[in-house]
Amino acid sequence: MNDILGIPNKINNILLNIVELTDVDEFLKEYVNGIILNKKNIHYNVNNNILKNAKMLDCKKQKIKREDIIKLIASFSYSSLNSENIKICIIKNIEYATIEVINSLLKFIEEENNNEYKIFTTQNLKQVYPTLLSRLPFFNVSFKEKTLILLEEILIQEGLKVFFLNNKEVILSLYKDLDELKQDIKNGIIVKIIDFCESLLSRASKSSLVLKVNKFTTFNYEEIKIICMVLFYKTNKEKLIDIIENINLNINKYLLFNEICEILKN
Repeated sequence: MNDILGIPNKINNILLNIVELTDVDEFLKEYVNGIILNKKNIHYNVNNNILKNAKMLDCKKQKIKREDIIKLIASFSYSSLNSENIKICIIKNIEYATIEVINSLLKFIEEENNNEYKIFTTQNLKQVYPTLLSRLPFFNVSFKEKTLILLEEILIQEGLKVFFLNNKEVILSLYKDLDELKQDIKNGIIVKIIDFCESLLSRASKSSLVLKVNKFTTFNYEEIKIICMVLFYKTNKEKLIDIIENINLNINKYLLFNEICEILKN
């Protein structure tokens, strides 16, 4: 693996600009094992998706002080636990660091060693101190490609490869949480919803329309919201968004179905 999501192989000091929400710790695990360690001889142990043997600080969750950085730098003077003496530190959400912390890091960053990797992450590149930006190459990390790969694996396991090829962009527009997506694939909800939307958009006889309205009433209100989102993605009819925003548990599903059909006609 020469790169992950467009990040060049084995850059010792790097700033990763996380431009989409995702499981950052899972990505960092993949980055370390896939790029730095190259999946050959060394694999760091992972505990609860945290890189156990890497030095990790989070400037958003922790109140990082200059003393913490001094301790971090001192730890790099000791031998590593792995056979190739590779040392890794990860500092997340560096945009929350104080100027004192940044100044303490500058010399540490400038002292490069082929076996040392210093990884910084941010979710707001504009808030990172310029003195740090000037010393680090940075890359935007988009997880759309990675999510597509995981999505394809899940759907192929379920025997839904053709369904994936036809609907991957629609599915990605609906879900931000991969675990929720997995659940809806496993229980057949997402396939049922998209198949229903496809049938609704196709030209149908009056008799099949009766079958469709009966099927529509079997969906709960959260599923009807997803139906409207799929239809909006496929037709760009903005009135479908109004339905999503105004839906409530007391609405008559037959009337709701008729309203959706009228929107699709116009």
